[in-house]
Amino acid sequence: MNFLHLRGVRSQLANNTVSTGQPNSGGTGIRDGTTTTTVLDAYGQTVSVTVTDILSTAILQRDIYTGFDSLDRATQLNHLDGTSNLYSYACCYLENSRTGTG
Repeated sequence: MNFLHLRGVRSQLANNTVSTGQPNSGGTGIRDGTTTTTVLDAYGQTVSVTVTDILSTAILQRDIYTGFDSLDRATQLNHLDGTSNLYSYACCYLENSRTGTG
């Protein structure tokens, strides 16, 4: 079962939260599973993605997009484990992608 919660725009950022897993007894929420929160900028580009375990509240995944170019495309993606991906773009497409350590 999935639940989607859209929160208001704050400082030009929008938070989209989706919870997936075992529903609670009333069927109004998730009691065991994960919550994925995606933060979007004013142009709809992803700024960050965080996946959290609902029971333990442990962060399972966190990706943060940085170094946005003039067309609002992220040039770096930083992961929770300290690794990162670097991106370079040509006019209208991804030209190069490299994986490295953060």
